[in-house]
Amino acid sequence: MLDVQIYPGEIIEDLQRGNIKIIRGEKGFTYGTDSVLLTYFANVKKNSRVCDLGAGNGILSLLLYARESSISVDAVEIDALQADRIKRSAILNNIQDKIKTYNADFRNIDEVLKSSSYDMVISNPPYYEMRRDSARTQVTASFEDLAKSARFLLKNKGRLVTMCPVMSMFKMSYAMQSERFSISRLRFVVSKMGKKPYLVLIEARLNTNSECIIEPTLTVLDEHGDFTDEAQHIYFGSEVDE
Repeated sequence: MLDVQIYPGEIIEDLQRGNIKIIRGEKGFTYGTDSVLLTYFANVKKNSRVCDLGAGNGILSLLLYARESSISVDAVEIDALQADRIKRSAILNNIQDKIKTYNADFRNIDEVLKSSSYDMVISNPPYYEMRRDSARTQVTASFEDLAKSARFLLKNKGRLVTMCPVMSMFKMSYAMQSERFSISRLRFVVSKMGKKPYLVLIEARLNTNSECIIEPTLTVLDEHGDFTDEAQHIYFGSEVDE
């Protein structure tokens, strides 16, 4: 681990995955537990080239690398401070050759990265139309923007892995289909046993007509408010063989 600059208002957090650490803001929203669920769902393959769109502070990029260290990730983030944190987190973990950062608006991804270059695109869109705030100016990217940028980046039959509130599932599906994606896997997430799903994890493939596999619902908490066995494994356990 290398020495890097940590600024006032920042902390270093151990992600409890392969000794990987993240630099994040001490206050305000940093990342949610949904990011952990998404990287687990992603089933990243060995030696994959991955692009993380709207990367925030780099939580998805870092968790994916912790899960499979043979991959390389290009993280694209519009907010300059967050992009700088990703870069410094990579240096902190001495993996700057594995995780590269681009401070850019992914709606203009063709100005930054090459087309048809990635095996997987992953994105945790901030809920309700991917609202972005940069220097107090709101910049909004839609599900359609995400699907369009992913189509530009992915190789033929490449995977787009993302998630959205259940209430937005059909809107996300339409956006994907409009850009020649076919949904190949879905998994609904329930916050607590007995409740309705609030989130859906989605994998779509470019230029395929594959049938959609609906995986068993993932329940985070049991009726007593404790982690279910699977959630315990996802958050704290070792990786399982795919």
